[in-house]
Amino acid sequence: MTRVKICGLMDEYELECALKAGADALGFVVEIERSRHRLSLDEARNLIGMVPPFTTSVAVVEPAGVDDAVRLADYLQSDALQIHGDLSPEEIEEIKRRVPQRIIVAVPPGSDRAVEVSRIADAVLVDTPVSGGLGGSGRTHDWSVTARMRSTLHAPLILAGGLRPENVMDAINVVKPYAVDVSSGVETNGRKDPVKAEEFVRRVRSCQ
Repeated sequence: MTRVKICGLMDEYELECALKAGADALGFVVEIERSRHRLSLDEARNLIGMVPPFTTSVAVVEPAGVDDAVRLADYLQSDALQIHGDLSPEEIEEIKRRVPQRIIVAVPPGSDRAVEVSRIADAVLVDTPVSGGLGGSGRTHDWSVTARMRSTLHAPLILAGGLRPENVMDAINVVKPYAVDVSSGVETNGRKDPVKAEEFVRRVRSCQ
């Protein structure tokens, strides 16, 4: 069964929207200035604390290094840490050794480091690259490239980038990911839309 993560949640209303839609995982963007979904440490920790059992909380971070990642993990207490940026495989391995959270590493499609990172991480998230290095652009990429990547990875692949209710079934059929990740694709006027969120999850489930 393809899992669903709804990311970029900003407040309790959006958290409840994602839960009611049936998302398996909820994502919170922490202290990444160029993201319009960014939260402060305290805002993120508060929302993460509201995530109920059997739903995975994911802190989306861009740590400056190993110690910064450990600091964020310790404070936020999420179930998983989604790491963006250019940390080396050695640094990711050290983070994984020092924190209890599952580690998701974000890479662009066709990344040269994806295979090596997949030997360490619990999952690899493939997102459309944007200027500045963080996803969340709402733009798709060539899914055939990501499908080829999937067969080379040693960890589950999470597909992100421009997904929305209208295209998620096609994306799943091409890539066959472990999970799909959506943010702006279930928004209206910059806010999570419960109708779009529910339709997105429904269409993912219909692919099973």
